[in-house]
Amino acid sequence: MHVHPVIARLRIPKPPQTRISAIESAKAVHHSWLVSQDVRRVQRDLVRYAAGAELADCSALGLLVSDHRSACRFANSLFERIVAVLRDRELAEAPFRFQVSQGLATIRLLAANRARLNLVAYEPLGTDHAPDTALFADREAHEIIVSGQGTGWELERAASSRVQIHKRQWSEGDTITTQTATEARQILLVTRSLLILQLVREPAKPRPTCLVQISSGEVLQTASADKSASQAVMALGVLGAMKAEQSCEAIRATALNREEDVEVRWEAARQLLGLDAKAGLTVLTRLSQLSDDPLSAPAKALRTQLMAAQPELTAAMKEPVSCPW
Repeated sequence: MHVHPVIARLRIPKPPQTRISAIESAKAVHHSWLVSQDVRRVQRDLVRYAAGAELADCSALGLLVSDHRSACRFANSLFERIVAVLRDRELAEAPFRFQVSQGLATIRLLAANRARLNLVAYEPLGTDHAPDTALFADREAHEIIVSGQGTGWELERAASSRVQIHKRQWSEGDTITTQTATEARQILLVTRSLLILQLVREPAKPRPTCLVQISSGEVLQTASADKSASQAVMALGVLGAMKAEQSCEAIRATALNREEDVEVRWEAARQLLGLDAKAGLTVLTRLSQLSDDPLSAPAKALRTQLMAAQPELTAAMKEPVSCPW
């Protein structure tokens, strides 16, 4: 039986101090990088950028995502040293936030409030399948290709129209800029591992992220881009799963609160329908009558659909509401 050398090394008993030493060494390298003069200058610009400053007024930060040599020097100043520490230690951990999925890895280099500076890596997957959906997020992104080659799309969408596609071929030194929730980009085929330095800034109150069908422009799904709103949606889901009828009044108030996030209000209406049919239908009726409410049209459509598909709900409307208000 053949055992790969890396697996064989993992089977050799090692004292815990070996792994701890590797982690501490990586942390020391990371800390020395963070306190270096160049990185501190970028961090100060990132704080200003997060607070609303224009990128053109943040010279150190702007240079990173517009000048290839500067981007390479910035990334190499950290990874040439930290990779040397981690290379021979299979279980050592990188001392920063990262996410890894098939063909994609993202490393958080710096962050300040609503702005982040990431290093993103795309690996070849052996497919160039063109998707028919695209995700549009309300954010401003500036990217520069540090190394590698790939092809993809830059996308634009307008209300009630098809998504416009601009085919692109990217190689080192190229820049990509997407702004607001009407622009996006998609990497379709990676011919040589793509390494991207990415600067992202989100607005204080981002609009919902939309999954859009490219061929028709139809919005297939929306999700709140506000973290607190996402937490509220999850909390409402828990209340619904628990059949927490004692929370009906609070859920109803949330659905009717015009100052609340739209996604949270819609989730509240859905959960209320599950807890008490008449209470939910009463809220849908009220929402549908408020012509200036963004939930008016979907509430009216859902109420009509439910009443047609489930005639028993008509009878439920004649019964007492179990939620007291």
